[in-house]
Amino acid sequence: MRLHVSQSIMEHLEGKYFIKNNHLLNAADFNPYITSAGRSVYEVIRIVNGIPLFMEEHLERLKSSVILINQPLFVSADEIRRQVQDLIEQCAMHEGNVKLTLHFSQDATEPPHDFYVYFIEHFYPAEDEYHGGVDTITFKAVRNNPNAKVADLELRERVNLEIKKRNVFEAILLDDEGFITEGSRSNIFMIKDSCIYTTPLLNVLPGITRSKILEICRLQNHKLVEKRLNPAELAEMDAVFLTGTSPKILPIKRVDDMIFASASHPLVIAVMEQYDDLVASYINNYL
Repeated sequence: MRLHVSQSIMEHLEGKYFIKNNHLLNAADFNPYITSAGRSVYEVIRIVNGIPLFMEEHLERLKSSVILINQPLFVSADEIRRQVQDLIEQCAMHEGNVKLTLHFSQDATEPPHDFYVYFIEHFYPAEDEYHGGVDTITFKAVRNNPNAKVADLELRERVNLEIKKRNVFEAILLDDEGFITEGSRSNIFMIKDSCIYTTPLLNVLPGITRSKILEICRLQNHKLVEKRLNPAELAEMDAVFLTGTSPKILPIKRVDDMIFASASHPLVIAVMEQYDDLVASYINNYL
């Protein structure tokens, strides 16, 4: 299970309100440096038509994250659900990303823990990016612990600078041995001869969207192989796509100098449609 731990991150609040410890507060009172000290575990949930998408999986991962850092889960799943719904209604924001943050203070003069629910800035791909694919680069970077999402500000800054410099959508990370792991904010899937490849879970973030792709592969009998691949093997692939809370399933057009017709690949199109069907089914059956 991948642990989400954040340190020294400035938050960018969206909306008129946020919730702290079950109290609705004005956005003007929000401290953007709530995770600058102590430890925090978090989840980011996409809101679609006013519904928190795949809420159960996010709450389960939040619970597991708290257990892994030996801290108490001081708010129940039902309380979290209610607070998320309250924030959606109070902010009148039915599309966007909501962040849940469980913050644990290491300062004896402060409360031992706080729970926050708030909308954050989100960046969704444009329609032409889904239809044509996006440009990416490879970037050698190793997370200190691939099974724990620890915010590495130095790494994040280096990756962001390179993404901006190269004018690309995402950076695909390579480990010390040169193997592909994941995107800096996404998971990566590759297709060759109607077989879908992805990096083994041990080496990557167990993304919620990633797990839904694995579910689709089982339901639709798509052949799936979890295997470590290097850029030379990537060059032999027929198509590549990334997954994540904000991009959903996004075809990749270019990785460095490698060009892929991912957006027109029949299996990529099929998986995108099947994922959208999964989302629609979840929304229609949400209680």
